[in-house]
Amino acid sequence: MAALALGVGAMNAARALGSEFSRRLNGDLRQWIAADAAVTLPQAPSEEQRGEMLRLAREGIAASESLEAYTMASSDQAADPVLVSVRGVDPRTYPWYGEVALEPREPLASALQPDTAVVSRSLAERLAVEPGSHILLNGVDFRIAAVLTAEPDRLASAPNPYPRVMLSDAAFARTRIVSQGNAVTWRLLFRGPASKDRLQSIFPEGHVTDHRDNQDPLAAALAAALTYLDLTAWTALALGSLGVALVIYLHIEQRLDTVAILKVLGGRGSQILLIYLLETAAMSLAGCAVGVALAIPLERVFLLAVKDQLPFAVALAWRWRQAAEAAGLGMLSSLLATAVPLLAVRSMAPLPVLRRHVARLAGRGRAALLPLVGMAGLALWMVHSWKAGAAFLFGLAAGGLILMALGRVVLRRPGRRGAVRFAALALSIMVIAASWLGPATVVRVIEQSMPLPGADLFVLDLGPGQIAPLMELLRQDPDVMPPVDLLPSVALRRADAPGRWIATCSSTTPKGALSEGRWWQPGAAVPEAVMAESLAATLGAKVGQTLAFVAGGKAFPARIVGLRRLDAIEERRGGLVFPCTAFAGLPTVYEAGIAVRFARADAVRRTIAGRYPGVAVISRTELAAAFEAVAHDAIAILRAATLLILAAGTAILVVMVLAEEKIRSREIAILKALGARPGQVRNRLLGEFAWLGALAGAAGGAMGCLFAGLLLSVIFRKAAWAWDGKVLVGAILLGVVTSAAAGWAASVRTLRQKPLLILRNE
Repeated sequence: MAALALGVGAMNAARALGSEFSRRLNGDLRQWIAADAAVTLPQAPSEEQRGEMLRLAREGIAASESLEAYTMASSDQAADPVLVSVRGVDPRTYPWYGEVALEPREPLASALQPDTAVVSRSLAERLAVEPGSHILLNGVDFRIAAVLTAEPDRLASAPNPYPRVMLSDAAFARTRIVSQGNAVTWRLLFRGPASKDRLQSIFPEGHVTDHRDNQDPLAAALAAALTYLDLTAWTALALGSLGVALVIYLHIEQRLDTVAILKVLGGRGSQILLIYLLETAAMSLAGCAVGVALAIPLERVFLLAVKDQLPFAVALAWRWRQAAEAAGLGMLSSLLATAVPLLAVRSMAPLPVLRRHVARLAGRGRAALLPLVGMAGLALWMVHSWKAGAAFLFGLAAGGLILMALGRVVLRRPGRRGAVRFAALALSIMVIAASWLGPATVVRVIEQSMPLPGADLFVLDLGPGQIAPLMELLRQDPDVMPPVDLLPSVALRRADAPGRWIATCSSTTPKGALSEGRWWQPGAAVPEAVMAESLAATLGAKVGQTLAFVAGGKAFPARIVGLRRLDAIEERRGGLVFPCTAFAGLPTVYEAGIAVRFARADAVRRTIAGRYPGVAVISRTELAAAFEAVAHDAIAILRAATLLILAAGTAILVVMVLAEEKIRSREIAILKALGARPGQVRNRLLGEFAWLGALAGAAGGAMGCLFAGLLLSVIFRKAAWAWDGKVLVGAILLGVVTSAAAGWAASVRTLRQKPLLILRNE
C-alpha cells in the first residue's frame, strides 16, 4: 500500500502541473502571445500593409506595434557594458492579454515615459542599478522607473537568454537604433477576430501565431516539457507498481506450502489465482485511494519548490476526473506488474514444493511479456510525443537490465532480491543524475554547434552599412587577430507556402560532407543552394528541384543541388546555404566573430562600445553563461519532478526490507543472543545498507550519464556526451544516505525486540 500510494501520489502531483500546461496549450495561447494573433516581421510593414491594418481597425481588429532589437547598456556603476534585448511598446495598448509585473508595482503606462525604461532583474544586478538610477542605451540616457519581473509574451516575443529592457515607443525612437542600421524585428499584436489565413495573406513574409494554433513552435516547446512531465509521472507509477509486485511475490513465496496443500486437496489453479488476485486488487485499491489523497500535499510542496520558475500561476483545484484517472492507472499498473507471480501460482506443481524440491516461486518467461508490454503501452498512451516516449523507454529498459545484471554480479549472493533492491535504487538515481546533467550538457552542445569557431567575441545583428566602419576599427586594434569572420544570414520563405527559415551564405565552397547531391557552383544561371535534410523533408524538396523563395519582398528562384545532415541547433541557425552572390539586394544581417590576443576581450569590447555604443557585442563566456542560466531555469521544474521518482524508489527499498523482516529478524535475534550489542547490530546493518547504496549510487550515476547522453542525442540529432564528476559523487552520497535511511527505518522496530521473543515467534 505504501509503495503504490507514494507512486500514485507522485504521479498525480507530476500530472497536475502537466494538466495545467495541457489546459493552456490546448485551450488558447492568448496569455503566451499577449494577443489574439501576432505577426513577426523582419522589416517594417509596407505602406500597403499599413493600409490593410487601418482596414482591420475599422472592422474592430485593433493592433499594437512593438519593435525589438539588440544593443548595449551601460551604467556608471559597472565597468563593462552589457548586451541587452530591448523592446519598444505602446504602453497604452500593450499587452492585450496578461499583465506586465513591475517592482515597485505601478501601471506600465505611467512607468514608461520618453525618458524612462524598465529593466529585468538580471540587468539591474549586472549594472548595479535600481529604480531611480540611470543607464545608457546606445549612448542615450534613461532613468530606470521599475524592475521588470514578468512579461506575458516573453517566450514568444524574444526567446533569447539576454537581459531585458522595455521602453515606450517614443523612448525607443530616442535610441536611434533603427536609423543606425541595427537589425530590428517588428511584432504586431492584434486583438479581435482576425483569422490566421487573412493575416498571412496581408503579411506573407511574416510569421503568424494564432491563439488557437497549438502547432506553433512555441506550443511545440511547451509540449516537449509536458512530455517530460508525463514520463516522470509514468516512472513514479511504474516504480510504485514494482513495489506491489515485489510484495506479492514475497507474500506468495512465503506461502508456497499453503498453495501446494490447496492444490492437493482439489483446489483449481484458477480458484487459487482468484484468491491472490482479490488480495492484490484490495491492496491496490487501498493504496491508490491513499495515493490520491497524498497527491494534495505533494502538489503543494512541488509547486512551492518551483514557483519562481513557472511562467504562470497554477490553480490547485481538486479535480475528480484526474483523481479517478490516477486511481485507475494505479490499479491497472499494479495488476499488470503482479501478472508474473500470479500466473506462476496457477502453473505451479504441488508435489515438488511439498518435497522441498522447489524453494522459490518460478514463472514462465513468456508471462513477463504481459507486464512489460502493458507498461510500455501505458507509457506511450500517457505521453504527448511517442518518439520521446520510445527513446525514454528504451533508455530506461536498457539501464534497468544492465543494473539488474550488475547487481547480481557485484552483490554475489544467491537469489534476486539483493539485485532487485540494487536495481530499484540505482534506477531512481539514474533518472535523477540524468536530470542534473541536462543543463550543462545542453550548454555544451549549443557551444559545439555555434558558428564562427575560435571567436572570443560575437557582434550580433549588424546591418550592411555597419560592416565597413566596424572592420576598419577592428583592423586598427592591435588586440584583434585577423581575419574577422562574417556570417551573413537572410530570413526567407517559400513563395507558395507560409513559414520562415534562416539562410546563410559562403564566399567559398564549403568542404563539409553531403548526404546527397553536390555543393553549389558560384556563377550558375539559377542560384544553387544546399538544404538540411529535415528541412527538405518538411518542404517536400528534392535534389534538382527549383524552389521560389521570397526575402524582403523580393522573389528569387533557387535550385536545390545537395542535402546535408544538420543537428537541431545548426538547422535553426541556417538550414539553407547559398553562395554569397545570391544575397545581392536582399535584406542581409551579419554576425561577426572576433578572435582576441592575450585574453583582452573586455578591452576590445570597450573599444567597440566607445565608438559604436549601439552595436551588440557579447563574449563567448557570457554567451555560454546566458544559455546556462536559461537552461537552468527551464530544467529546474523537471529536476524537482524527478525527486518524486527518488521518493518512489526509496519506498520500494523500504518495502523490500520490510517484506524480508522475518528473515532479518531471526538474523538479528541470533546475533543478539550470541552477545552482540544493539549498537553493533545496528552499525552492521547500516554498513550493509550504506555499501549497497554506494554501489547503487555509483552505478546509477554512471548510467545516468549514458541515459542523459542518449536523450539529448535524440533531441539534438547529434552525439551528446553527458559527464560530470560532481554529479557522480553526489549520486554516490545520495545512494548511501537513501539506502542507509531506508534500512534503518525498516529495522528499527526489530532492533528493540528481545531475541528470545523473536526466535519463539512471539
